Amino acid sequence: MKIVENTLSEDAQNQLVSLVGQKLEYVTGLGIKRFLASAMLLIVTADLVVDISATIVNEDFPGFREDFGRIRVGDSLESDISAAQRESTRFFKFSGEEIERVLIRRSTMTKTENGTGVWQYVSDIAIHFQVSSGWFALSLLNHHDQVLTVTYAANDEQLEIPETDSLFESDLFEKYEVSLDDFEIS
Repeated sequence: MKIVENTLSEDAQNQLVSLVGQKLEYVTGLGIKRFLASAMLLIVTADLVVDISATIVNEDFPGFREDFGRIRVGDSLESDISAAQRESTRFFKFSGEEIERVLIRRSTMTKTENGTGVWQYVSDIAIHFQVSSGWFALSLLNHHDQVLTVTYAANDEQLEIPETDSLFESDLFEKYEVSLDDFEIS
């Protein structure tokens, strides 16, 4: 079975961990106006600005190639970061609260044909941040898009993370199974 991994690098995870202990000022993103969705989002604290973006990568699977969304950390252009801070709407929910934990949601999608594994796609689809009085998450809109969304909730279970497997449907011969795992990196 072919395994394709689309996960955050150790360097990206370290940048996210650097936010732990920081007081959140706001979340913004390139071109954000009223809706919390953008190809590039910023987590801004008094001491740090961490950019999180979504890009498209072309992955090779048995018998086909497919475009998938990928979360990246620290890869945005300085000009885009400056423009986002200068021109975009800022969202102050949880402003002044300390970032206590960072978790990654990892999706593992497995395709089987007649009971035999064909391929497995492992992808980081969301980053969850716990602050003093709640949670917020940055997540891919779906597996085939380069848009990140932001959601806020009182606890981790209430975060609304978009389903990313909607393009794949099982039938009599092909079966798609998805498992989701959250793991702490802080």
